[in-house]
Amino acid sequence: MVLDGAVLQQSVTVEIAARQVSCVRTRWVSTATPELRYADLELRDAIFEYPVLVAARPDPSPRPESGDPLSEAELSGEEPGVRLVSVAGANAALLMLHDIDLSGCRFAGAVHLDQLRVDGWCTFATPPPAGTCAPLGDGASATH
Repeated sequence: MVLDGAVLQQSVTVEIAARQVSCVRTRWVSTATPELRYADLELRDAIFEYPVLVAARPDPSPRPESGDPLSEAELSGEEPGVRLVSVAGANAALLMLHDIDLSGCRFAGAVHLDQLRVDGWCTFATPPPAGTCAPLGDGASATH
């Protein structure tokens, strides 16, 4: 699902089951709650003007008319979790994450990461072994 460059002007809750959800340069002009399943989520250069809660949805979305779960047959065999790919270039001050895998997320270039709210069972990358440093900007690495 591609929402690149969209402007979301109304308060909304969206339930999405998809392999990829792209919100590059999406502008959130009101509160929003994207509830996702199976997705690799891209929030690069997103603009959050109001609080936005991105949450992993534990169960399939119900059909409005019957309450029965919507079919997710096309996604069977996949992990239903949500992985955040990038928030590079975004202002994270109004972003909230719930039950999201952050282990492969690109945070470089984002601002106000100290105000990013993370709760639930969010997963982070494993730190490097003691005595090593992350690669330097030119691709070189250092050890102590």
